[in-house]
Amino acid sequence: MYLCKNGIGIRMEKFSGSNDVEFKLLQVTREDSGNYSCVYSAGRHVAHEITAIGQKHVFLQVKEFLSAKMYVRNSIIFEGDSVSLVCTGIGTETHQTLHMYLCKNGIGVSTEVAQGKEGVQFTLKRITRKDSGNYSCVYSFKKYHLVNISSINENSILVQVEETDIHQWWVNVFRLVCSAGVVIVAVTVLIVSQLLGQERSKESMDTPREGLQQDDNDSTCTGPKQLSQ
Repeated sequence: MYLCKNGIGIRMEKFSGSNDVEFKLLQVTREDSGNYSCVYSAGRHVAHEITAIGQKHVFLQVKEFLSAKMYVRNSIIFEGDSVSLVCTGIGTETHQTLHMYLCKNGIGVSTEVAQGKEGVQFTLKRITRKDSGNYSCVYSFKKYHLVNISSINENSILVQVEETDIHQWWVNVFRLVCSAGVVIVAVTVLIVSQLLGQERSKESMDTPREGLQQDDNDSTCTGPKQLSQ
């Protein structure tokens, strides 16, 4: 039994006619991608001499990088802010170390190490409008240099950095100061009103008492006057 890749024999195993033949490809790379099929013959041949394509063939595609999901924590991003991009949704149950890559417009810009299915967070600090673009996240079991990372993930998200509006910023500050001033004036008026009310209540309580004392001093008891004849 011969295993063929793209119509050329690459491996041979003995075939008894009763059991299936299994070909194992270990530590595959992208170069192992291609159309695979099996053919057999009664005579023995050197594997690479076989040039044939079986009736049933399968296409094997080996990817260097696997896609991960991504979401952004910040909904509104302005120049000078920091933005957190979280890579998650890793579709593997392995406990091996994974190398995560953050890509901008398909080009690797940053890398982090993750353990198993744990996600990672990439933080971009003091961003500018030049940082706007499509960001995606991929991972691999093998470590690659960022210059060799070139992948576009279908789960990419658009990060749009807005220019800070200085005029609007000052308008917001002015509104905040005005609001604070209104609150201070209202509190001051309330306190003064309470103090005046307390003072008036005190005066109203003292006034009858003084009048009563004056009446007491003025009222003297005298005997009956003798009528003149």
